[in-house]
Amino acid sequence: MKSFSLLALLCLSISSTVLAQPGPPRDTSERMEALRIAFMTERLALTPDESKAFWPMHEAFEAQMEAQRDAMRTQKDNFDASNASDAELQKFVHDLAEQRKSMVDLESDHLLEVAELLGAERALKLPEMKRELARNIRERMDATNRKGPPGPRQGHSPRSTRRPRMQ
Repeated sequence: MKSFSLLALLCLSISSTVLAQPGPPRDTSERMEALRIAFMTERLALTPDESKAFWPMHEAFEAQMEAQRDAMRTQKDNFDASNASDAELQKFVHDLAEQRKSMVDLESDHLLEVAELLGAERALKLPEMKRELARNIRERMDATNRKGPPGPRQGHSPRSTRRPRMQ
């Protein structure tokens, strides 16, 4: 366990130093994927054997969820509610509800599979860990996309608080 923690720490430090190197911009999605894997591996304290079993299962789950989201997005984009009858609107709402149920079932099945593989305690960490990861990514993106000092906060005057210089 100690050696695995050291391995995860080494992976994180190497990835952060490699990502910090100057040079041509790297593919953001590759960097995000590497950080996601390192973060989840560390937080779930995956052993090498557990990683071999967990990651293919988790990637399959993520692919299924993405396919469900794409299908739902396409269905919403292709539906014109302004020209739909009440019956068509009801059917559309029913179809969306069924898709959402399908996604919840998929998440539930995945959680049970993870619990079987890693134990209930670590499986229960997964949903909160994914929210934390998304929050960290948003914060990093906000920090890197910010150019210059932040603007005025909501409720604060955009005017300078300094007094004018006396001449």
